[in-house]
Amino acid sequence: MINLVEINPSQEEMREMFIESFGEHENTFLSQHVFLVCEGDTEIAWCSGYPHSKGTLYLQYIGFRKGITKQYTYYKETVKALHEMGYPWIMGTIDNENVVAIMWALRSGFKIIGARQASDGKLYVEILRRASNDS
Repeated sequence: MINLVEINPSQEEMREMFIESFGEHENTFLSQHVFLVCEGDTEIAWCSGYPHSKGTLYLQYIGFRKGITKQYTYYKETVKALHEMGYPWIMGTIDNENVVAIMWALRSGFKIIGARQASDGKLYVEILRRASNDS
């Protein structure tokens, strides 16, 4: 079983976490909440997001530590733990070229609710998940 531990990383620490997980860096992080995803004393991953509207968390990232296996299992457990924090709805966007992330989201109960194009021309798939999908 996993647990989430809220942390308050500096911009540099957030940048380092992002690079470890994704191998690239975005210039700005707007997360209001960053959590370490732990199994016992072992850090598995981190996730970030912010309240979008009443009862809805906007999930920005779930980034895994190097060498972590069973990533999809931990992904599902992280989403469930976020729901258990009091968010009946979780929404987010996924780059349309990130097929693995889209498939994980669909397999774990997210529904595609739309798409949007960012100012840089990238296309994103919008997703939404209701907590009752955890059964």
